Amino acid sequence: MISCNKVILVGNLTQDPELRHTADGTAVCNLNVATNEGWGEKKRTEFHKVVVWKKTAEFAGQYLKKGNTVFVEGGIRTKKWETDSGEKRYSTEINGFSLQSMKNESSGGNSGDDPSRNESSNSGGSQNKTVDISQIDDIPDDEIPF
Repeated sequence: MISCNKVILVGNLTQDPELRHTADGTAVCNLNVATNEGWGEKKRTEFHKVVVWKKTAEFAGQYLKKGNTVFVEGGIRTKKWETDSGEKRYSTEINGFSLQSMKNESSGGNSGDDPSRNESSNSGGSQNKTVDISQIDDIPDDEIPF
């Protein structure tokens, strides 16, 4: 059976990222992301717990702040535990594997020195790259990978 657990969120951080390290030194960062849907009186806000690890966590802790708009890719993970009184509790979070800071519309003209504007990070260490669509006609058909 084929299955897929993938989440894509574009939203705003509701507080500064919380960067910490595990006992073995692995960076982990907790983010709270708010997304909006609908319009006018029917507008609805959802709040998402996002956890990122390693280089992605370091990036978030160093460059992101409350109010930043972020693009997150990851998977849903539900944690289950039992309280001391025997009650079962559940918490759902996004285990993020890719995180990109996006330019906020309200930020005006950010300087080109701000690495969080165009920086992206993921656990594999690769960077997202932008392709100029006007160059697509210059690519021979036998070099297109699909």
